[in-house]
This record gives sequence, C-alpha cells and structure tokens, in this order.
Amino acid sequence: MARALEKLKEENFWCYGLAEDGKEILGNRPLTGRVALIFGAEGEGLRRLTKEHCDVLLKLPTAKNFTTLNVAQTVSVALFEVQKKKLILRP
Repeated sequence: MARALEKLKEENFWCYGLAEDGKEILGNRPLTGRVALIFGAEGEGLRRLTKEHCDVLLKLPTAKNFTTLNVAQTVSVALFEVQKKKLILRP
C-alpha cells in the first residue's frame, strides 16, 4: 500500500487517510485537485505505514458517545463530501 500511495503522489494526487485519530475534519478540507481517499479495515483502521504515507489524516465529525462508523458508511460519507466540494468549486 505504501508503494501505491507513493505512485499516486508521483501522479499529483493528494492522499487523504480517513482515521478516527485524524487531526482535521474531512468537511473542513478544501479537497481541490486530484484526490485519493484511503480507508482502513473494519476494526483495525489504517495500518501505521499506510498512515505515514498519507499526506493528511482526516476524520468524520461524530458525537462523543458515537465515535466511529463502519468502513462502508465512512466511504459513503467521504465520497459525498468530495463530490460536494468538487461541485461547489466548479465555475
């Protein structure tokens, strides 16, 4: 996976990892240019080396008593957010 992320970066993609411990909320990121979203496995999340090769670790906003979504839900929300940002930025 680390090699794949490096190849994406060589092709000018921003590699955004989605993780519970992400430092920034996905909706607050501009998400311009070429975007690659990286998701981890159910339960485990992203592996250490994968996290290290992401440009930024992002998270979804959740309530204190509801901290995570399953990976399918996370993918759905993240893809919606990226598409929304791309539509807003179009001339």
